[in-house]
Amino acid sequence: MLLSRPAQAHEAELLELLNFDWIVEVDGISYSMRQTPIDHFRMVFVAKAFAFRLATAPAFAVEAVELGWD
Repeated sequence: MLLSRPAQAHEAELLELLNFDWIVEVDGISYSMRQTPIDHFRMVFVAKAFAFRLATAPAFAVEAVELGWD
């Protein structure tokens, strides 16, 4: 998800923002080739200084390794 919203008080303090400044929040889940969730991420950026570029590789070009836990 990519979301632009007003910063919460603790985010504004950490990012040294002014009242009513906006942030961009990016979050999502990464999946293995077997569609098993393997990672969750959440990132917060200052909206007025934000640029986002996303590129993905086709599935046939990605080689994944799954580790087994013994």
